[in-house]
Amino acid sequence: GTCHTIQGTPGANGVFAPDLTHFASRATLGSGVAPNDEQNLRSWLKDPQNLKPGCLMPDMQLSDNQINAILAYLRNLK
Repeated sequence: GTCHTIQGTPGANGVFAPDLTHFASRATLGSGVAPNDEQNLRSWLKDPQNLKPGCLMPDMQLSDNQINAILAYLRNLK
């Protein structure tokens, strides 16, 4: 809620991280370091530093179920 913004949602009004409003329509993720596909997004959510060392996104220690739920949600942000 405090990191990313997603326009049209009541709780995602973050100011520290990129706006995710149209995330699913983007060709890349991690500021262009990888194609925006399921495999790379899963890797990013599991360990952002593995895909982009030095990035500011922390490892949130997400479970596989949490990652699956976030993947499903982000894929609908067009």
